[in-house]
Amino acid sequence: MKFAATTLSILLICAFAACNHQHEEAEVKGPEYEKRLKKAEMQVDEIMEMMDLPEYGLVKLSKEGQFLSKDYMQAAEDMIKHGRRMKDVDYPDKKFMKLTDKMLEAFDVFEAALKTKNVDDIKKGWEAVALSCKKCHDVYD
Repeated sequence: MKFAATTLSILLICAFAACNHQHEEAEVKGPEYEKRLKKAEMQVDEIMEMMDLPEYGLVKLSKEGQFLSKDYMQAAEDMIKHGRRMKDVDYPDKKFMKLTDKMLEAFDVFEAALKTKNVDDIKKGWEAVALSCKKCHDVYD
């Protein structure tokens, strides 16, 4: 009898938890979620557009080995400035926000490397940024 009561209790708890979880998902994916998502996607698109030109310059100048040039430094500054705006985006997907945090960490490394004027450190910093961008674009492009 105790076994049956315990089993019934466990089943009821699991059923309640499953119903509650489905209810939470319905709230998260409802109209408010869609509104947040649409606004966030617009913000992300705007930021990405602002990062396109600096990113193009960084790729081109990196291939040419011009890591210490004025143009490289300006492109890096612009890329970091626009990229840091991502922290203010209220994207409702946790995975997206984790990837954004990784990008912001890569920007910190890159920015610190730029200040050293050490080409090897700058290359590594830029590679970290490029990798963080690729990881996110692999999921969300």
